[in-house]
Amino acid sequence: MKFENENIQYDNITQEPAAALTSPRPFKISIDQAVLDDLSDRLAQTRWPDRIEGSGWSYGTDDVVLRDLITYWRDDFDWRAQEQALNELPQFMTTIDGIDVHFIHLRGNGPAATPLLMLHGWPSSFVQMAEIAPLLADPAAHGGRADQAFDVVIPSLPGFGFSGRPQDLVWTLHVSLESFRP
Repeated sequence: MKFENENIQYDNITQEPAAALTSPRPFKISIDQAVLDDLSDRLAQTRWPDRIEGSGWSYGTDDVVLRDLITYWRDDFDWRAQEQALNELPQFMTTIDGIDVHFIHLRGNGPAATPLLMLHGWPSSFVQMAEIAPLLADPAAHGGRADQAFDVVIPSLPGFGFSGRPQDLVWTLHVSLESFRP
């Protein structure tokens, strides 16, 4: 929780002046091919445990399901197509309390769009909500009314996606939520 004292904002966790919020800067996803090649190599070198026939999910992830998933990620998933689709959304990076925070911001296409902050859970990411964001920002283009539009902001919580990683134990989910409070 934050409070103001003589026009200075303080964070009640550290009782120090809160870090300045930087101006948003445009962001595009661009993963080096070497990183993707390394991932493919690592997936190909997976060391599988011995199978216990008929165990299903009793001892963790069903190995048949996991093997199928690994095969999909290694051989069939088209990262570049996903990267291109995500880059069609307006993405930004800002710094909040010393942590880089990635976010999508779709301005509502309506007369008085209502601000809407959509936060993902764990384990999840902004990608889970990327598909619905255009529907909320421009409902008239999808069978709704323009006066139902939202200004949609979907951040990647610190430690997830393209946001920075907290470097100490002070940054918790509660602190993340407080950081997004107006």
